[in-house]
Amino acid sequence: MNYSLLTIEILVTLLGLGVLLADLWVPASLRRLIGYGAATMAGIILTYAIGGAAPEDGTAFGGMFVVDAMSNLFKGLFLLAAVVVLLLSLDWSEKLVGYAEYCALTLFALVGMLFAASANDFILMFVALELITITFYILVSFQRNKAGSIEAGVKYLILGAVASGFMVFGAALIFGAANTTNFFLIAAKQMELAKSPLFLTGLLLTVVGLGFKIAAFPFQMWAPDVYQGAPAPTVAFLATGSKAAGFVLLLRIAFGVVPELTAQWSKLFLGFGGGDDPLRQPVRHPAAQREAHHGLQLDCQRGLSPARHRGGEPERFRCRDDLPRRLCLHRADGLRRDQRGGGSHRQR
Repeated sequence: MNYSLLTIEILVTLLGLGVLLADLWVPASLRRLIGYGAATMAGIILTYAIGGAAPEDGTAFGGMFVVDAMSNLFKGLFLLAAVVVLLLSLDWSEKLVGYAEYCALTLFALVGMLFAASANDFILMFVALELITITFYILVSFQRNKAGSIEAGVKYLILGAVASGFMVFGAALIFGAANTTNFFLIAAKQMELAKSPLFLTGLLLTVVGLGFKIAAFPFQMWAPDVYQGAPAPTVAFLATGSKAAGFVLLLRIAFGVVPELTAQWSKLFLGFGGGDDPLRQPVRHPAAQREAHHGLQLDCQRGLSPARHRGGEPERFRCRDDLPRRLCLHRADGLRRDQRGGGSHRQR
């Protein structure tokens, strides 16, 4: 087993554990130092990942874990988002009870995103997404003294569990039809499996589950309340890293596992994108507006053509350009909340 392929994931995991241990010795008056230290170390790992020292392409865990150009790209985006979110969380160090735990959970969510970027198996895909989702259950409801935050956490928990149920049921059906959960092995016999109703049903359920995770239309009903009740740094990370993790998995399935079916299902993915220019669609809620212009949505007219995807550029540039826009948006949202008194202002 080539453990060197997991260097970045191991480093981030150790950093998260180190943050928890540091909380035992750092006095409460200096808790901001924990955030500075976590952001600095995450920045060093980011420099390591994009500076040419990252692991070379390969597979691990019997082909379940893959390192390639797409995984390296998304890992860089996840690390960058985590660094910015940790810096944003410094303004909340006095507001959040257990700030070190907040930073550690952010890093553990980052670990799940890193594994999602390299997932090459439905089992690892599910485990990575659950690691992300479970940490966000806690991060969303971290302000335990505010009813809006608790409500957001409960709604996210219920609908997240529904999405997980769709995905695990779909993966079970895919395994029943293909006798494997490995992306490479399924791709090798996709033409045969495309005739199996069991496989198609499982694939559809898996895509629906991922649609919930990335808040794609029409599965975005959880996003407004969750975005409004969660702390601003959590919302920023949820709207960037978590969505990108679901998107990279959707890309792997669509173009790595069943590229031929993807071309036939282009209208289905167009529906996920809303089917129209989101900037022209009126919305009633600030969080819904952020979801309406979903920078990580699938652009069927440009990106979901197998011929266009061979270069991989439309999706990559769309994700890369969307990240700073979203982080700045949620930073401004956090400042707006502070001016309102830090409450959860709900619009009905």
